[in-house]
This record gives sequence, structure tokens and C-alpha cells, in this order.
Amino acid sequence: MLIFGQFEKVAGMYQQTYYAGLGSGEHTLHIQDTSGCISTQDFLLPEPIMVQVSLPADTLIKLGQSIEIQAFAQGIGLQYSWSPSLGLNCASCPNVIA
Repeated sequence: MLIFGQFEKVAGMYQQTYYAGLGSGEHTLHIQDTSGCISTQDFLLPEPIMVQVSLPADTLIKLGQSIEIQAFAQGIGLQYSWSPSLGLNCASCPNVIA
């Protein structure tokens, strides 16, 4: 897979371009400067680590009650995103109170 990118200086700062959806495997990055010189770099994206998540069974609560929901996950650098987040005390924490 070839990746073509461009960096631009905006207000004295360089903008970074992020590429989402790249699959694992070998890739090639081509960089061209303002003089037209091209540099090429091959790189390898490893297979992602399998993530295991355990959540509690469905629970009914009465209006006005709250319950703590704990997500137990294994993996490095995990990020949490609860959806829908309405009524939760934290949308990006592993343990939330609903």
C-alpha cells in the first residue's frame, strides 16, 4: 500500500496529516519537499493485539437509582468510549456510574 502525504506550514506551525484505516502489513511512505526532492521509507504495521472485554449482565434499576458498571479489559494503551454516554459520570473511563 502506498501512502502519500503533505505537510503545510500554517501560521508558523506544521500541520500533521493522519491516515486512518491502514491495515497491518508493509507500507511505503513517500515524502516530497518544496524543492521536489522525494524521500521514501518502508515500514511495517504489526497485527493489532487482541482485546478481551468482560461486561456485567444486563441489570434493571429504578428511576433515580445508580449503578457502577465495570469493564474488565486486557491490553496495552486501551481507550474507553461508552455509547450512549448520556447519564454516565465519565464517557472515557473503564468504570462508570450510570
